[in-house]
Amino acid sequence: MHSILTLKKKAGQLPLPQRFFSGQLLPEQVALPNNILIFCHSWPTAHAQVHPRHVLVIPFERLTYYVDHQQIDVSPGQAIFLRPYQNRAVPHQTSSCERLLITFEVPAPQPYLPDSPLNQLSERAVPLVGQMIDAFLAQDVVTCSITLAQILTDIANRPIDVPLKKLSLAVADTLRWINDPSTYGMGIKTIAQKLEMSPSNLRRVFRSEMGVSLGQYIRNHRMGMAKHQLRRTNLSIGQIAIHCGYSSIYAFSHAFKGVVGQSPNQYRQQHIEADADPAKGIGHRRRASDT
Repeated sequence: MHSILTLKKKAGQLPLPQRFFSGQLLPEQVALPNNILIFCHSWPTAHAQVHPRHVLVIPFERLTYYVDHQQIDVSPGQAIFLRPYQNRAVPHQTSSCERLLITFEVPAPQPYLPDSPLNQLSERAVPLVGQMIDAFLAQDVVTCSITLAQILTDIANRPIDVPLKKLSLAVADTLRWINDPSTYGMGIKTIAQKLEMSPSNLRRVFRSEMGVSLGQYIRNHRMGMAKHQLRRTNLSIGQIAIHCGYSSIYAFSHAFKGVVGQSPNQYRQQHIEADADPAKGIGHRRRASDT
């Protein structure tokens, strides 16, 4: 009864229409999100991705995105909005990079799409995301689309004004080579030669822009990739060592144990056992073909 009385009070604020057959019109070409996909990611993208879809990213862990050579750090409770054909990548990180991705299409620029790449999720938006997932699972396309438009409208009104870190071409190329599967073993000297820079100058520029030494970044990248492949694939230790840029299983195992405190086999076994016990909170192992 209380809610009806509140509604009655609010309805009393409405003016009487001057014309009974002419109301508020939508802007021209307004359309709801269509061809929606919703899924979870728990692995990085080794190299930059480009595609023609809009993407809303909701992280479950703090992670870093690179969007058009700009670094964006995003935390739980925030969302990244990516427009079609933007160059984006998620490097291997020291922690998990679990995130919800909502990709969709719209035929033209829409007034409800955020202008900022980084936005705040409000207390209203979080349950809406849950309702959208329910609608998606039930294949209720209309409700899913309407709810997504509501979510986008909500976060568009909550942009986060943070300075985006514009990367120089040298650092952007360095990150691309480090994250490219075909150049995983490339060392600092080789990268510096390709950039026609001295190794010391490359190290200086990289630390200045990234806030971490180039050597440490490469080690973090290799360890993040190794952890991911040990947990999510059935690749052998030797294969993982090669993929991570190590010259031998011994060199890989020595480096891995020095950082993680366990051998690669011990780390993998621990997570296999955790998979068998969901209470330990580890997701299922993913075969190489699934990624």
